[in-house]
Amino acid sequence: YMTNFYKGNVKNLIKVQTMKEAVAKAYQFTDQEYGCVLSPAAASYNAYKNFEERRKDYKNWVEKGS
Repeated sequence: YMTNFYKGNVKNLIKVQTMKEAVAKAYQFTDQEYGCVLSPAAASYNAYKNFEERRKDYKNWVEKGS
């Protein structure tokens, strides 16, 4: 996963291994007035059966506040 954080013209790319890590980094580095774009760099067939399973995992970690 590559998680992108934008503040003005600054872009930070943080490489993580799991969805849990991606959501945790998003909470850690994104100020409340900004947004964060989670953009998997590739298909995640090795981690999830399909996009619906990936979506459920993402939603789970966001709801938990990672």
